[in-house]
Amino acid sequence: MAYTTTDAGYIVQGTPADCVKIGLATLLDEPPDLVISGINHGSNLGIAGFYSGTVGAAREGVFWRIPAIAISAPSKGAASMKSLAKRAHQLIMTLDAQGLLRPRSRHLYNINFPSAKTDQNQWKFCRQSLAYYNDSYETKDHMGVPLHFVTGKMVEIEEDISYDIRANACGYTTVTPLTIDATCMDTINATATINLHNSFDKETT
Repeated sequence: MAYTTTDAGYIVQGTPADCVKIGLATLLDEPPDLVISGINHGSNLGIAGFYSGTVGAAREGVFWRIPAIAISAPSKGAASMKSLAKRAHQLIMTLDAQGLLRPRSRHLYNINFPSAKTDQNQWKFCRQSLAYYNDSYETKDHMGVPLHFVTGKMVEIEEDISYDIRANACGYTTVTPLTIDATCMDTINATATINLHNSFDKETT
Protein backbone atom coordinates (compact mmCIF):
# COMPACT_ATOMS: atom_id res chain seq x y z
CA MET A 1 0.00 0.00 0.00
CA ALA A 2 1.06 3.57 -0.63
CA TYR A 3 -0.16 6.87 0.75
CA THR A 4 0.55 10.56 0.37
CA THR A 5 0.00 13.39 2.82
CA THR A 6 -2.01 16.49 1.95
CA ASP A 7 -3.25 19.51 3.88
CA ALA A 8 -6.66 17.83 4.12
CA GLY A 9 -5.35 14.48 5.34
CA TYR A 10 -4.11 11.35 3.61
CA ILE A 11 -4.64 9.79 0.19
CA VAL A 12 -4.27 6.02 0.42
CA GLN A 13 -4.02 3.60 -2.50
CA GLY A 14 -5.72 0.36 -1.55
CA THR A 15 -9.04 -1.36 -1.03
CA PRO A 16 -11.55 0.60 1.09
CA ALA A 17 -11.07 -1.66 4.11
CA ASP A 18 -7.28 -1.50 3.79
CA CYS A 19 -7.46 2.30 3.69
CA VAL A 20 -9.37 2.34 6.96
CA LYS A 21 -7.05 -0.24 8.51
CA ILE A 22 -3.82 1.62 7.77
CA GLY A 23 -5.42 4.90 8.80
CA LEU A 24 -6.44 3.59 12.20
CA ALA A 25 -3.34 1.49 12.79
CA THR A 26 -0.64 3.85 11.53
CA LEU A 27 -1.60 7.24 10.18
CA LEU A 28 -3.82 8.77 12.86
CA ASP A 29 -2.44 9.79 16.25
CA GLU A 30 -5.88 9.50 17.85
CA PRO A 31 -8.85 7.34 16.80
CA PRO A 32 -11.63 9.25 15.03
CA ASP A 33 -15.10 9.70 16.48
CA LEU A 34 -16.67 8.13 13.39
CA VAL A 35 -15.70 6.22 10.26
CA ILE A 36 -17.67 7.30 7.17
CA SER A 37 -17.31 5.27 3.99
CA GLY A 38 -18.72 6.81 0.80
CA ILE A 39 -20.65 8.36 -0.74
CA ASN A 40 -20.38 5.41 -3.13
CA HIS A 41 -21.46 5.76 -6.76
CA GLY A 42 -23.82 2.78 -6.82
CA SER A 43 -26.34 1.40 -4.34
CA ASN A 44 -25.42 -1.25 -1.78
CA LEU A 45 -28.83 -2.61 -0.87
CA GLY A 46 -29.72 -6.08 0.38
CA ILE A 47 -27.10 -8.78 -0.01
CA ALA A 48 -24.99 -6.43 -2.14
CA GLY A 49 -23.60 -5.32 1.20
CA PHE A 50 -21.70 -8.61 1.43
CA TYR A 51 -19.77 -7.74 -1.75
CA SER A 52 -19.42 -4.02 -1.09
CA GLY A 53 -16.08 -2.36 -0.52
CA THR A 54 -17.94 0.64 0.86
CA VAL A 55 -19.67 -1.46 3.51
CA GLY A 56 -16.44 -3.39 4.09
CA ALA A 57 -14.62 -0.18 5.01
CA ALA A 58 -17.32 0.69 7.55
CA ARG A 59 -17.15 -2.84 8.92
CA GLU A 60 -13.41 -2.40 9.44
CA GLY A 61 -14.17 0.64 11.57
CA VAL A 62 -16.49 -1.42 13.77
CA PHE A 63 -13.73 -4.02 14.16
CA TRP A 64 -11.73 -1.21 15.76
CA ARG A 65 -14.70 -0.39 18.03
CA ILE A 66 -15.39 2.89 16.28
CA PRO A 67 -18.91 3.88 15.13
CA ALA A 68 -19.13 3.49 11.37
CA ILE A 69 -21.44 4.35 8.50
CA ALA A 70 -21.48 3.28 4.85
CA ILE A 71 -23.26 5.64 2.44
CA SER A 72 -24.28 4.87 -1.14
CA ALA A 73 -26.39 6.37 -3.90
CA PRO A 74 -27.69 5.01 -7.23
CA SER A 75 -25.21 4.97 -10.10
CA LYS A 76 -27.88 6.55 -12.29
CA GLY A 77 -30.49 9.17 -11.43
CA ALA A 78 -29.14 10.22 -8.04
CA ALA A 79 -29.31 13.75 -6.70
CA SER A 80 -26.18 15.91 -6.86
CA MET A 81 -23.28 14.90 -4.65
CA LYS A 82 -23.53 18.25 -2.86
CA SER A 83 -27.17 17.60 -2.00
CA LEU A 84 -26.46 14.03 -0.88
CA ALA A 85 -23.56 15.17 1.31
CA LYS A 86 -25.82 17.72 3.00
CA ARG A 87 -28.46 15.07 3.68
CA ALA A 88 -25.84 12.62 4.91
CA HIS A 89 -24.57 15.21 7.39
CA GLN A 90 -28.09 15.89 8.64
CA LEU A 91 -28.82 12.19 9.05
CA ILE A 92 -25.54 11.51 10.85
CA MET A 93 -26.19 14.38 13.27
CA THR A 94 -29.66 12.97 13.96
CA LEU A 95 -28.27 9.50 14.69
CA ASP A 96 -25.64 10.99 16.97
CA ALA A 97 -28.17 13.13 18.83
CA GLN A 98 -30.23 10.02 19.53
CA GLY A 99 -27.20 8.22 20.98
CA LEU A 100 -27.05 5.72 18.12
CA LEU A 101 -23.37 6.23 17.27
CA ARG A 102 -21.83 4.71 20.35
CA PRO A 103 -18.23 3.46 20.51
CA ARG A 104 -17.70 -0.28 20.94
CA SER A 105 -20.98 -1.11 19.25
CA ARG A 106 -21.13 -4.31 17.22
CA HIS A 107 -22.91 -2.94 14.18
CA LEU A 108 -22.57 -0.40 11.39
CA TYR A 109 -25.22 1.61 9.56
CA ASN A 110 -25.67 1.01 5.84
CA ILE A 111 -27.33 4.10 4.33
CA ASN A 112 -28.69 4.13 0.78
CA PHE A 113 -30.17 7.16 -0.94
CA PRO A 114 -32.95 6.63 -3.52
CA SER A 115 -33.05 8.01 -7.04
CA ALA A 116 -33.92 11.69 -7.31
CA LYS A 117 -37.01 10.82 -9.35
CA THR A 118 -38.63 8.77 -6.56
CA ASP A 119 -37.16 10.61 -3.55
CA GLN A 120 -39.73 11.12 -0.78
CA ASN A 121 -37.35 13.32 1.24
CA GLN A 122 -37.71 10.90 4.16
CA TRP A 123 -35.56 8.22 5.72
CA LYS A 124 -36.44 5.06 7.64
CA PHE A 125 -34.80 2.18 9.43
CA CYS A 126 -35.10 -1.04 7.43
CA ARG A 127 -34.13 -4.67 7.51
CA GLN A 128 -31.63 -6.03 5.01
CA SER A 129 -33.40 -7.64 2.08
CA LEU A 130 -32.39 -11.12 0.94
CA ALA A 131 -33.39 -10.43 -2.66
CA TYR A 132 -31.00 -12.09 -5.10
CA TYR A 133 -29.98 -11.88 -8.74
CA ASN A 134 -30.32 -14.47 -11.48
CA ASP A 135 -26.81 -13.75 -12.69
CA SER A 136 -25.54 -14.33 -16.18
CA TYR A 137 -22.46 -13.11 -18.02
CA GLU A 138 -22.18 -11.29 -21.30
CA THR A 139 -18.88 -11.64 -23.13
CA LYS A 140 -17.50 -8.75 -25.17
CA ASP A 141 -14.29 -8.45 -27.11
CA HIS A 142 -11.90 -5.74 -25.96
CA MET A 143 -8.86 -5.42 -28.23
CA GLY A 144 -8.79 -9.16 -28.71
CA VAL A 145 -9.33 -9.95 -25.04
CA PRO A 146 -12.69 -11.43 -24.00
CA LEU A 147 -14.20 -9.52 -21.10
CA HIS A 148 -17.08 -10.95 -19.10
CA PHE A 149 -19.75 -8.57 -17.77
CA VAL A 150 -22.20 -9.74 -15.13
CA THR A 151 -25.86 -9.05 -15.82
CA GLY A 152 -29.03 -10.34 -14.25
CA LYS A 153 -32.47 -9.58 -12.97
CA MET A 154 -33.19 -9.08 -9.30
CA VAL A 155 -35.64 -11.48 -7.68
CA GLU A 156 -37.34 -9.72 -4.77
CA ILE A 157 -38.37 -12.00 -1.92
CA GLU A 158 -40.03 -9.89 0.75
CA GLU A 159 -42.05 -7.28 -1.22
CA ASP A 160 -42.31 -5.38 2.06
CA ILE A 161 -41.45 -1.74 2.72
CA SER A 162 -39.81 -2.72 6.00
CA TYR A 163 -36.93 -4.14 3.90
CA ASP A 164 -34.34 -1.86 2.35
CA ILE A 165 -34.77 -2.74 -1.34
CA ARG A 166 -38.51 -2.13 -1.44
CA ALA A 167 -38.32 0.99 0.77
CA ASN A 168 -35.55 2.45 -1.37
CA ALA A 169 -37.54 1.78 -4.54
CA CYS A 170 -40.45 3.64 -2.92
CA GLY A 171 -38.27 6.72 -2.47
CA TYR A 172 -36.97 6.37 1.08
CA THR A 173 -33.41 6.84 2.20
CA THR A 174 -32.82 3.54 3.99
CA VAL A 175 -30.80 3.07 7.17
CA THR A 176 -29.98 -0.58 7.84
CA PRO A 177 -28.05 -1.64 10.96
CA LEU A 178 -25.73 -4.51 10.05
CA THR A 179 -24.14 -6.59 12.78
CA ILE A 180 -20.58 -7.89 12.54
CA ASP A 181 -21.50 -11.11 14.36
CA ALA A 182 -22.69 -13.44 11.60
CA THR A 183 -23.31 -16.41 13.91
CA CYS A 184 -26.59 -18.21 13.24
CA MET A 185 -27.94 -18.33 16.79
CA ASP A 186 -30.99 -20.38 15.73
CA THR A 187 -28.65 -23.24 14.87
CA ILE A 188 -26.53 -22.75 17.99
CA ASN A 189 -29.63 -22.88 20.18
CA ALA A 190 -31.12 -25.84 18.31
CA THR A 191 -27.98 -27.95 18.59
CA ALA A 192 -27.75 -27.29 22.33
CA THR A 193 -30.59 -29.76 22.89
CA ILE A 194 -29.41 -32.38 20.42
CA ASN A 195 -27.30 -35.29 21.61
CA LEU A 196 -24.66 -35.22 18.92
CA HIS A 197 -21.76 -37.61 18.63
CA ASN A 198 -19.17 -34.84 18.87
CA SER A 199 -16.00 -36.91 18.87
CA PHE A 200 -14.25 -38.20 15.78
CA ASP A 201 -13.70 -41.89 15.24
CA LYS A 202 -10.29 -43.05 16.36
CA GLU A 203 -8.02 -43.73 13.45
CA THR A 204 -6.34 -47.08 13.22
CA THR A 205 -2.92 -47.53 11.71
